Amino acid sequence: MFRTLRDPVAVVDPEGRLLDTNDAYDELFGPVEVGAALTAACPDLAAGIDLDDTDAQTVHLGDDPDAGHYSVTVSPVEVGSRVRGRSLVLRDVSDLTAATRQLRRQNEQLDEIAYSAAHNLRNPLGVIGGYADVLETHLDAEGRRSTRGSRRTAWRRYTPTASGWRR
Repeated sequence: MFRTLRDPVAVVDPEGRLLDTNDAYDELFGPVEVGAALTAACPDLAAGIDLDDTDAQTVHLGDDPDAGHYSVTVSPVEVGSRVRGRSLVLRDVSDLTAATRQLRRQNEQLDEIAYSAAHNLRNPLGVIGGYADVLETHLDAEGRRSTRGSRRTAWRRYTPTASGWRR
């Protein structure tokens, strides 16, 4: 069963030497010699992970920025109460990484559009503010208070901010 898992899996001893790998691992890294140090057999992988960290870790293997992104789960292999090694399970997350990168770019573009639209509204809002100033001269105290409040709200709602429009 271990050999036929789709995800690349390796087992290392406490010193970081490879004890076993499955077919998917061998396909990704090439056949490795049992007993070889992980740092020598798979230097990019060894450099990108901490064998003592059991939280999911992400590592990028290879030169292609759009491929080779793996989530690595390191789990202790225990016999009785002693840790005899660690299993490394790699899951290809390249598609997720590419989608996240694309979403970031799209969000940046949306922020630019929102900023531009807000900037383009400033002049018309200034004209409206000028008309409101003229109108205030013809209103009683209650009308002037209402006009000033509306003007402040309009400016506040359509002022560009670092994260886009205020709404």
